[in-house]
Amino acid sequence: MSTMFDNEKIEFECPNCQAKLSETIGRLNRGGYSCPSCGADFETSGLRRETEKATRMAQDTMRKIGQSFKL
Repeated sequence: MSTMFDNEKIEFECPNCQAKLSETIGRLNRGGYSCPSCGADFETSGLRRETEKATRMAQDTMRKIGQSFKL
């Protein structure tokens, strides 16, 4: 599922080698991400679930705001 946050970059630290990393949410959500410094694999299914949830919440909020302006 594509989300409205896919192009947003996040900064994080590799839990294995503590390298400072920066990647888009969309790239991390595709899975199969490894640290470019040490090769450690990352589990990203939790991030995917949370960004999908945040997207649904934002879409619902935008829909409610749009309905409040209808006469």
